[in-house]
Amino acid sequence: SIDNINVSDYDAVYLPGGHGTVFDFAHNQKLANILSDFKHEGKFISSVCHGPSAFVGAKDKNGKYLVEGVTLTSFTDDEERTMGLENKVPFLTQTELEQQGAKFVTKDN
Repeated sequence: SIDNINVSDYDAVYLPGGHGTVFDFAHNQKLANILSDFKHEGKFISSVCHGPSAFVGAKDKNGKYLVEGVTLTSFTDDEERTMGLENKVPFLTQTELEQQGAKFVTKDN
């Protein structure tokens, strides 16, 4: 359970993808606290696809967005639109992360 995670027991966290993560990961304060601790301790945080949606709304203990100034990528807004799913998700991950200060990298779909 996420309630029982002790960051000191782990060297890395992996955030899987899939559209379900935009509903389950974003604005999840328990997950945000874990990610903040991992970042603070310089531990690895990895993700694929929509996994970076876990950063949407996530802030550190000083109230700063975790992705501010961080270079990353995820499923892009263009990929979401190409699949015709831009109105089926609560937000576009790329847009949200960019608004929170991420240095977002895109490539061709």
